[in-house]
Amino acid sequence: MFCPECGVEGHGKFCVECGTRISSTTSREEDKQPEELTGDWTQEICYERLIRYPFVRDQLILAGRRRPNRISGEQLLKFYDTVASPEVSLEKLNVAMLPILERMGIKSGSQAEREFLAAPGRVLLAVLCGLAGGGYDIEDAEQMSDGCILTAFLPSTLITNRGQIIVTVMQSAENSDAEDADKPALPVKVHAAAKISGQFFDWGKSKRILAELIQGIASHKELAGYVQAPKVAIPPPLNHQPIVSNSGGPNAPQIDVPQSKASPPGMPEPKPVPGPREREPATPPPIRRDVA
Repeated sequence: MFCPECGVEGHGKFCVECGTRISSTTSREEDKQPEELTGDWTQEICYERLIRYPFVRDQLILAGRRRPNRISGEQLLKFYDTVASPEVSLEKLNVAMLPILERMGIKSGSQAEREFLAAPGRVLLAVLCGLAGGGYDIEDAEQMSDGCILTAFLPSTLITNRGQIIVTVMQSAENSDAEDADKPALPVKVHAAAKISGQFFDWGKSKRILAELIQGIASHKELAGYVQAPKVAIPPPLNHQPIVSNSGGPNAPQIDVPQSKASPPGMPEPKPVPGPREREPATPPPIRRDVA
């Protein structure tokens, strides 16, 4: 299938280049694109409405041009069948066995989460550009009142089967009432999950995919300055008092010794410990002489 808007080939319900809904079973009336929207798109959390802004579509087209050229696992199996000509086609065997393994619950995956102090429209655009730039075609979009769930196709590789990337973008209920449209009071949460079917171990593939996706979302230019940095607790300064040691004279190095705390009321003050030179020399024991 080809996108009726930009002409790019795709197999999902939405075009990876511009985000337009594509389907081979729709009629001509349904293929007509809705009218473009103008105005402020930064507060838009609806996927269907966000992609109707010309600026958003231009950003998705630019991000789609950066998608890598990968060779899927199905293409590798097809090439092996062509060269080796085995008795049983590995490509057809993989197509037949993968649904059975999915029904048996054999799968692997990982999850990642990040919060952004930005308007929901900016975060959603960064997520769409991250999926388009990674080459993950959007298969389905579920809309909610305070967010949306995007399901993208995860192609197979030499060591992993195909799967899905599910990204949930949720805004806080108070964000719509924020006075500043660019910096809402509460953050927008992005939760991403990668699921690979038909295998128990993916050798860290899902974690690497999510790490690259979250990093790409955070580095998007629309989120510059809006990423929520982790809070680091800085300990209070210690109460130190530099003194000069008595053992080395005036040229001795200074040593920071913590200041002693005052004694409780009614208790005698502790006596200071004298230095090596302040201590009295020990009196040698008397020499005992035997008288002949």
